[in-house]
Order: sequence, then structure tokens, then C-alpha cells
Amino acid sequence: MSKSAKFMVREELTAAEGGTVTLTDTPASGAAVNVFAADDDCGTAKTATVANKTVTITGAAAGDKVIVYYVKDITDKVQKISVKGSSFPKAFTVYGDTVMKTESDELLPYKFIAYKVTPQSNMSISMSNNGDPATITITCDLMVNDDNEMLDLILEEE
Repeated sequence: MSKSAKFMVREELTAAEGGTVTLTDTPASGAAVNVFAADDDCGTAKTATVANKTVTITGAAAGDKVIVYYVKDITDKVQKISVKGSSFPKAFTVYGDTVMKTESDELLPYKFIAYKVTPQSNMSISMSNNGDPATITITCDLMVNDDNEMLDLILEEE
């Protein structure tokens, strides 16, 4: 776990006299700063120079609306977890709850134990902008353990 991170920032700003805008944060060292006209977001980049938080845009006039993208360092109140291919766990046991439907559409509550689960190297992350939780999908293979066990399904009768 790391106590610092770098992340992209998008700011909509209005140019002051001399075609300058002031960023909220200082761009990370060596990071590019990209400026676009507000009506041409991610279209043709404007020529600009950067000094700390001040960006001077060539040809911009006071009142011009621009969009600025840059990467900033996050060092306060941050915890970053990096998932790397070299840090994936070898194998683990999963305990869970599920339901199975009978031929008569009755739902039966099952508990399951997967004894030797190994994650594949692919994964997907799905996110939504409406407040729904994010979904992380990691596909795993079920292997047999040293006792030749792979999966137990347990139905507790009521």
C-alpha cells in the first residue's frame, strides 16, 4: 500500500488578462498540461506554458473559457493499492452462499466451499456514474486440493 498517487485532473477555467489561468493544484513534475477551448474539448490543443499553477495560453484573451487536463500528485489522505500480476495470490479457499432453483421454481439456499481457487490474470472493472457500486470481476479456476476436493454444495434443510 502506498501513501501517494498520481491522478488526472480536468478543470474548466476562464482566462484572465494576458491569457492566464490558475490551476487548483500544481501539476506533477514532468507531467504534460493540455489546454483546449471549452467548445473543442479534447480537440485541437492550445499552445501553453506552465509555471507552478499558472498556465499562460498563447492567443487567449481575458474571458476565454478553456478546459485544462493535467496529472497531479496526491500525497494527503490517500491510500493506493496496486494490483500487479506478480502480487496475485497463488490459491485460496472460498466460502459463500447462493441459491439454486428447482424444476418447480423453488429457490433453495445453498452454501458452497471451493477448496482451491486460482485467479486468472484477466479482470474487469465496471463503474457507473449514477451512484451504483462498482463491480470487479476476477475469473478464477477451480482446482482440486491435496484431498481431491474441488467444490462442496451444502443444502441445509429447513
